[in-house]
This record gives sequence, C-alpha cells and structure tokens, in this order.
Amino acid sequence: LHRNKLVENLQQLEAELSTQKSELQSDTQGYKEAIRQHLEQVETELATGKSQLQSDVQAQKEAMRQYLEQVETELATGKSQLQSELAAKKETIGENLQQLESEYAGELSKWQSGTNERREEIFKNLEQSQVELDEQLSGFKSDVRTQKDKISHNLEKLETKFEAQLSQLHLGAQEQKELTLQNLQKVETQLTSDLSQLQSEAQTQKDEILQKLAEVTPQFISDSFIAEAHEKIQSLTAQLNVLQANHPHLFFSVDDYLKQGDTLLLEKRYEEAIANYDKGIELQPSIASVWQQKGAALRELGRHKEAIASLDKALEINGDDSDSWYQRGITLMELKEYKKAIATFDEVIRLQPTDQKTWLNRGIALARLKNYEEAISSYDKAIELNADYHEAWVNRGVALGILQRREEAFTSFDRATQCQPDDAVAWLNRGLALEELKRYEEAITSFDKTIQFKPNSHKAWNHRGYALVQLEQDEKALQSFNKALEAKPNYADAYYNKAVCCVLQGQDDSALKNLQQAIKLNPRYRQQAKTDRDFEVIRDDEWFRQLVRG
Repeated sequence: LHRNKLVENLQQLEAELSTQKSELQSDTQGYKEAIRQHLEQVETELATGKSQLQSDVQAQKEAMRQYLEQVETELATGKSQLQSELAAKKETIGENLQQLESEYAGELSKWQSGTNERREEIFKNLEQSQVELDEQLSGFKSDVRTQKDKISHNLEKLETKFEAQLSQLHLGAQEQKELTLQNLQKVETQLTSDLSQLQSEAQTQKDEILQKLAEVTPQFISDSFIAEAHEKIQSLTAQLNVLQANHPHLFFSVDDYLKQGDTLLLEKRYEEAIANYDKGIELQPSIASVWQQKGAALRELGRHKEAIASLDKALEINGDDSDSWYQRGITLMELKEYKKAIATFDEVIRLQPTDQKTWLNRGIALARLKNYEEAISSYDKAIELNADYHEAWVNRGVALGILQRREEAFTSFDRATQCQPDDAVAWLNRGLALEELKRYEEAITSFDKTIQFKPNSHKAWNHRGYALVQLEQDEKALQSFNKALEAKPNYADAYYNKAVCCVLQGQDDSALKNLQQAIKLNPRYRQQAKTDRDFEVIRDDEWFRQLVRG
C-alpha cells in the first residue's frame, strides 16, 4: 500500500515537473526572443552611430587639411618677406664695411707717418744722450784718479803715525808688565799670610765644635735627627698626596692598570679597558696576562684579527698559558677558521687534558667542518670529564641526528633535559628527535616544555602543529600554526604546514592562500608542493597549478 502511494506521488510529481518544464521552456523562448530583438536594436543603433562618427571624422579631417594649407601659405609668404629683409640688411652691412675700410686706411696712413717721425726723433735723442754720457764718464774717470791719489797720500801719513804710536805702546807695555809682576808678588805674599791666619782660625773653631759635641749626649743628637727627618717626611708625604690626588695615573703600576682594565671589561666598557691594558703594556710589555686580557676585550668588540695578534703576543711571552690558547681558539671559531681553531684547542688539551669546555669547542669546530664522527668523540670526552655537561649532550644529539642515528640522538637530548630541566633548546631538540621517530604525543609534550620556558619559540609552535596534524587534531594544529606566525610573521614553514592542515579540513581557498605565502617566502616549497600527497585533492585546481608552475 505504501509502495502504491509512493508511485502515485512520483507520478504526480512527474506531471507537475512536466508542466513546470513546459512553462519554463515557454518563458525561456520568450526571453530569448526579447534578447534577440534587443540585440538587433543595439546593432542598428551601433551602425547609425558608426556612420555618424565616420562623417564627423571626415569633416574634422577636411578642416584640418584646409588649416594646414593656410599655415603653409602663410609660412611661404613669411619666408619670402624674411629673405627680402635679409638681402637688404646684407647690402647695408656691405656698404658700412666699405666705409669703415676707407676710414681705417686713412687713419693707418696717418699713424704710420706719425710713427716714422717719432722714430727719427727718438734716434736723435739717443745719439745726444750717448754724447752726454761719454762726457760724464770722462769727468768721472778724472775725479776717480784725483781721489785715488789723495787716498794714497793719506795712507802714507797714517802709516808713519801708526808706527810711531806702536813703538810708544811697546815701551808702555814693557813698563806695565814689570809693574804687574811687582803687584802679583805683593798679592801672593798677602794671600799666604791670610791663608795661614784662616787655617789657624779654622783649627780653633774645630776644636771648639768638638768640645761642644763632646758635651752633647748621644740621645739628644738622635732625637734632633729623628725630629728633623720626621718633619721632612711629613712634608714630602703631603706633597705626594696632593700629586696623587691630581694625577693618580702617575702612581699606577702594571697591576693597577690590569685590575682597572678587568673591572671595565666586566662592565662591558671595552674601549676604556683596552686603553688601560695599553698603558700597562707601555710600562712593562713583557707581562702575558695584560696582552691576554687586551685580546679578550678586542674579541668582545668584534675586532678578531687584532685580538689574535694580542693573544699571539701573550703566547710569545708565555707559550704554556692555556687560557691564551683557549681564547685564541674561540676567536678563530668566530673568524670561521675552524682548522686553525682545532689545532689551537689541541694545544690547550696538551696543557690541560681535563678541560671539558675545550673538548666541547673542539667538537663544535669539527662539526662545522662536517666531521661528525670525530666531533662526537670530542663530545664523548667532554661528557667523560663531566657527565652532567648538558651543552655537550645537546651538541652530541645534533651530530647524531645529522647522521640519522635517531634513537641515540633522542637519548642525548633526553639526557640534556635531565642535566638542565629549564633548557628550552634541549627540549626542542628532544621533540624534533621524537618527531623523527613518529612518537608524536611525546613530541608534543617536549614542545610544550619548550614553550613553557620560551613562549615565543616559533619552531616549537610550528612542530607542535605538525605533530597534531599527524594525530588528526587539525583544529588544535591550526591554533599552533597561528601562534608560530604570531611569533615570526615571515615563517615559511608554518605557512606551508598550515596550508596542508587547511586542505585536510576542506578549506581549499585558505590552503591556497597559505601555500602562496609559503612559496613567496621560500620558493623551494613550489617543488615540494608538486609531489606532496596532501595536496592531491586540489591538484587540478587552476590556482594550485599556477602556484606550482611559478
């Protein structure tokens, strides 16, 4: 019964649909006819408009042609007029030039005539001047001869007079010499007498002083000397205190400069620290510790080559200073000279075989050279010296991870978190190792620990989202990806993983937007998206094809 009723309903529904279909076809035919008529009307209007437009264009073209002909006529007239004016001006200029040439020829003739007359006059004056000069020269020669004769006569007179005076002076000098000798003998006698008297008086005074000293007690002499010495010491001390207050650096020793430099180094006042070390070196350049500390300050300023030079100087003075060798190795690491750094760390190990931090940094340098097996051996040595050395465990885990030894890598990271439970980096690496082992729930726990100690860790949020996608917890995964992008807005990995998550939720447009952003930030995702099975459902989408084609 129910079936018959259902059949009747279907038949009734079919009849209604048939009626509606007929009505729809009729309406469609009417709409089609109306549209056809409208199109014919539009076509007619377009034809009329086109004809009108052609007429307007032809009229404007004709007007423009007439205007150009008029302009051409005006230009031809102007050109002819201009040529006539130029010809007239040219003729006028020619006449003016001829007139100027005639005037100039006349003036030139006058000037040449005047010049000849002036030249003859100058020659006459020169001849007259020469005659006068000859007369003056003859007179001058005569005067010179007269003057010469007069001077010779005077010289003869002076010579005679001088000889007479010299003879007289010689006689006077002899007499003066004899008189002087007599006076000297008298003075000598007087001095001998005075000296004898002085010796006698000195002896008398000496005897009196000795007698007085004998009367003075030794205690009095001592007290007087001490009092006088104490007074002088106090005076000198006061002067030294004033000098030290005004110029303290004058009293600095090398140790003082070293201590002050070390204090400034701790306060991160590196330039001032270097200035103090330089003053210490100036006082005594052979102290290794000053050179070493100067190298440390230079390294902090990023002046690595200068730091190496300073540390080399320290090692020239003391080649067995392990601290200088260690700082040199660290500085070479910062210069990315890893082979030299390893050789330097080997020197430290020669001097200090149990220095754990040197073994650690030696391992890091080997890892930078992609020598992971030897790097692991160095980390093992550091751990052997200190089983709780969490930095060595972390770096060991990284090297093992690169070598695809995932279980051992996880064990190292796990041990690092035990050694230092608040180390966000160790927890992040522990989570990544678990992710590689597909232990997603445990990985999420590690990422949560990372976020606890470092809330803005974009990597932790991103990998947490990835693990949640693998556990099919897409909503929570999207929240994690959004957190990653809040922490780092240009994070291509998070955009790509978010695109995958959106595809799995059927949000194709959102997926394509995020994929587009990921490719924009990192073009390698274009190739990855081509082969990623997660994008299978949108592979035929035109937008997706454009993105992967580039």
